[in-house]
Amino acid sequence: MKESVSLTLQQLRENTRLIEQYKIRMKTLKVRIAIEQKVKDSIECAKFEERYRRMEQNVAESTRRQEALQVQVTHIKQSWSSYFGGALTEIKERFEKIDSAAMIRHVEEQRALSEKMD
Repeated sequence: MKESVSLTLQQLRENTRLIEQYKIRMKTLKVRIAIEQKVKDSIECAKFEERYRRMEQNVAESTRRQEALQVQVTHIKQSWSSYFGGALTEIKERFEKIDSAAMIRHVEEQRALSEKMD
């Protein structure tokens, strides 16, 4: 009986030692998990900051492109306005020349007619 009590006491000591080892491992694993979670959070934060930085760069680049396009559109509008203005002026001048030439011919014809009648 003394042997069985001694054996049971020995088993109890061994089990206690194993439990202590498991407790230490569990604490170590909890610390490791906490550290890994912090690292993961840091990585996610860095990824978010990088995405945010890229988005800001994209917005700035889009704004620059939009401003450049606006300048080009303004330039094109001004070019077309001056082109059409010049074209209209040229057409007016041609019509005036045509009208004055026709008027001169008409006057000459009338003069010729009146000379024939006289």
